[in-house]
Amino acid sequence: MEGFRQLPQFFERLSQDQNVPVEIRDRIANKLASKKYPETDKNKSSTDFFYNQPGPFKSYLIATLVPGDNDGDKFLLNAWLISDDSIQDLSKFQSLLDHNEQQRGKLCKLTQIPTELNKFLTKALRYLRGKRYDLTIEIFLPIDLMCMEIDRWKITDPIADDITLGNKYPIRLRSLERLNLDYLDSYLSQWYEYWDKVRDILQNDEPIQQLFEHLQEMESFNWKLLKSNLNGKIGLKVTCTHSKAIRKDLFRAILIATTPIAIWIRNDVANLDRVTAIDKILTFKPLCHLCESVRLTREQADAQTEEHLGHHLALLWENPYRLTPDIMVELNSPGQ
Repeated sequence: MEGFRQLPQFFERLSQDQNVPVEIRDRIANKLASKKYPETDKNKSSTDFFYNQPGPFKSYLIATLVPGDNDGDKFLLNAWLISDDSIQDLSKFQSLLDHNEQQRGKLCKLTQIPTELNKFLTKALRYLRGKRYDLTIEIFLPIDLMCMEIDRWKITDPIADDITLGNKYPIRLRSLERLNLDYLDSYLSQWYEYWDKVRDILQNDEPIQQLFEHLQEMESFNWKLLKSNLNGKIGLKVTCTHSKAIRKDLFRAILIATTPIAIWIRNDVANLDRVTAIDKILTFKPLCHLCESVRLTREQADAQTEEHLGHHLALLWENPYRLTPDIMVELNSPGQ
């Protein structure tokens, strides 16, 4: 590490490792703050630490929203930061809970969740301070909350007084049900297979519309037929609004088909050609940029005074290789 000038990065990561005793982490953090690195590093310019940094890192804030055990109005909110997703072990997950909070998550009412998530985001940004990174937010939600307007939640910003989460960061919705071990026992192998298809075409410029099943009317909705139609498809585009009563069956089909990607409109937008608008987002750039294309659409909506698609757009993006650390432990210990 010294030869490759990686000592500062190593010490910084070590200072954030929850497996290292607090007193040792504090000593390392103090050393970082005073820049008392080994002698071989003292001869470098004080700006080398920044100019020689790799990156940008693919960083993720992973959150879960789990209904409370006994109170339908209470939820457990938990979150982790992945500073560098290229790390292939559990050490890449850094809990964003305070040390005095239960590890299952922070208990809060639904109305408190935007504020609490903003606190997790602020903490994550402190951990990312000084790094080059692209931060994406992934939130695991129960089915009945899949149309919650998370992208329109307000967040703290040092300059803008009125900024929303989805305007600044790509947001990927995840299904909480996919973290159920019984679900994973039954469907994970198939899910891997579908995601590997996604991975094969992420960088391609070829049209992908034919790889997305299109649902454009709900009057004759049949979840079993949709499940069948999703066979062989990597995604689902829904260009009609759906009621809460249909939502459970809609996502049941997605879960059983292990479909990795879905994009849908939460509410009707007047004078909008919904099919053309969604297809434009899907084809604007290669598939690997879909999350950013959705974010840009939200950013455009933020500058409009009238109704805009960006205010009502939701994106499901399910990567089976990036789950929560507790589930990853279970998957790394099969049959236990």
